[in-house]
Amino acid sequence: LSRNIGTIPELRDGSHRAVNSQTHIIVEMSRKLGTLAEIQTLAQKVDSIKEKVDVSARIGIDKLHHYWI
Repeated sequence: LSRNIGTIPELRDGSHRAVNSQTHIIVEMSRKLGTLAEIQTLAQKVDSIKEKVDVSARIGIDKLHHYWI
């Protein structure tokens, strides 16, 4: 069958378009997955920073509280 597709221009062109379309979809999905991975990494960094800020704020409040007592 694949040999016959090559002899009929319409089928050959159609199969080339289908392959190109699938390749385009795969490339786009790969880019989006890469972007999602970057977003997840950034979100983890933000969470880590928030945690450090929260700890620092608690320490600061405790020191202030002890100062006034």
